Amino acid sequence: MIFDFEIGGVGHDLFAVLASDFDLGPGRALTGRGTLAWRHASGDVDPTATAAFTAGGPAFTVTGLPIEKDALMVEVGLSAEVSARLRLSLSYDGQFADRSTDQSLRGGVSLRF
Repeated sequence: MIFDFEIGGVGHDLFAVLASDFDLGPGRALTGRGTLAWRHASGDVDPTATAAFTAGGPAFTVTGLPIEKDALMVEVGLSAEVSARLRLSLSYDGQFADRSTDQSLRGGVSLRF
């Protein structure tokens, strides 16, 4: 049971999203999208949560990674409607800041039946 939780910071995102669909014929389409954003955080950027088990015992504090004050975020993705039942997707996400970098590559297959 969490009995104390505090978030003291404030954040703002400024972003632009671009997307476009391309018709590849009957039942097939390609969708491309991209996002470019800047994230700014202010105030307390060190997240903590104090918790205790309901069965008893001492309280403990969990500390997360500090949130970057300023970060550039990028997302690029493609999605292909191969047939009426099959969709393939691939996307890249990146967050770049002074002290950290976070990147991911995701792929997906969706089959409708």
